[in-house]
Amino acid sequence: AEDYQKRTAAIDTLQAGGKFQRKVKTFSLFGKSVEEVDINLNSECTSLIWKSDNSEKEEIILKDVQSVGSKGHTGLIVQGANGEVILELEALDRMTRDQWVEA
Repeated sequence: AEDYQKRTAAIDTLQAGGKFQRKVKTFSLFGKSVEEVDINLNSECTSLIWKSDNSEKEEIILKDVQSVGSKGHTGLIVQGANGEVILELEALDRMTRDQWVEA
């Protein structure tokens, strides 16, 4: 019963969604800027949907994901089956990042 509750809480967290930041390449002197990204688990629990102000909705199919891990203090990395980085984000705080990694 406890495992079910943890799984349900994790799904609720992911479906509620979160706000993260993503570094994007620019053609300025500084080379990169940051954009806000909204991400959440879809209602069927089959994919992560993410969107920034500057992009259309993108979908990451969960069966194509090998792992979700942490990087640095607040970084979140979604990796594919071959270890390639599908999406790299920065959480606004460590607690938010850790909730997503654990879920």
